[in-house]
Amino acid sequence: MMCTDDVVKKARDDYESGGAFWAAELILALEDRSPHYAMAWAIASAKAIMTACSLPDLEQCNDWLDSLSESQSQNPDELNAMAYTIWYARQDDFGKAIVNLYRANAKWIDGNKQWYRTYLVTAMTFFGEIQLSCAMSENSIFSLFEEYLYKA
Repeated sequence: MMCTDDVVKKARDDYESGGAFWAAELILALEDRSPHYAMAWAIASAKAIMTACSLPDLEQCNDWLDSLSESQSQNPDELNAMAYTIWYARQDDFGKAIVNLYRANAKWIDGNKQWYRTYLVTAMTFFGEIQLSCAMSENSIFSLFEEYLYKA
C-alpha cells in the first residue's frame, strides 16, 4: 500500500477530477487501521455535510445516522428493510448515500467485506458530489479522513 500522504493526494486528485472511486484507497487505509472504521468516517462525513450544506430534514437524517451507528448487532435483513424505507422517504443524493451506508453495514454483518467496501465507496461518492455542489469551504471529507486515520 502507498504511504498515507500519497493515498490522500491520489484520492484528492481523483476527487477533483471527478473520479468515481476516489474514496476506495481511503476506505482501505482506514480498514487497515481498524475493522469497520471506515463506516465511522463515512457517518462523520455525512453529519458534517448535512450541517455545512444546510440539507433539509436534518433531524430525520441525524436519527437515521445515529441508528446506523448503533446497528452493529442488528439483523442484516432489518438494515436492508430500513434502507428501503429511507430510499422511499428521501430520494435525493443524500438519501441514496445513507441507503448505501445501511447496505454496507448489512454486508459487514453478513461478513461480505467486498460488498461492504463497494457500498461505502458508493456512499462516499454521493457525499463527495454533495460537498462539491454546496461549495463547502474545506474538503471536510478529507479533513475528517486525516483525523480518523491519525487517531486510529
